[in-house]
Amino acid sequence: MDGEQLREQVEAELKEAGLELTPAESVLLDRAINATETILLLEAAVTEHGALVPGPKGTLVVNPAVGEARLQKLLLARLLSQLNLTGKSTAASEHGRKAANIRWSGNAVGRGR
Repeated sequence: MDGEQLREQVEAELKEAGLELTPAESVLLDRAINATETILLLEAAVTEHGALVPGPKGTLVVNPAVGEARLQKLLLARLLSQLNLTGKSTAASEHGRKAANIRWSGNAVGRGR
């Protein structure tokens, strides 16, 4: 799946659920699309040059694109998990929201307060 296909799939799921992305979620989606495109480029480089390439001393080393693709896949998974596509709040997000509200309202109890 390329970046545009990802966008189309997410937008279709949102439309079906009657949801819209927040501005912050739109940024996350854009970053996920960029990560998807980067993964495709890195995978193409590995396909073209192989998983092992000659290193500086002539010995075979792991193609740097292999590790970078792995990191981009982790990033993509994290970005997609941060998108709240269900419209439901999780217990953790509710807890975080309440904690942030308390912290910012000045009602926090504890260290130095």
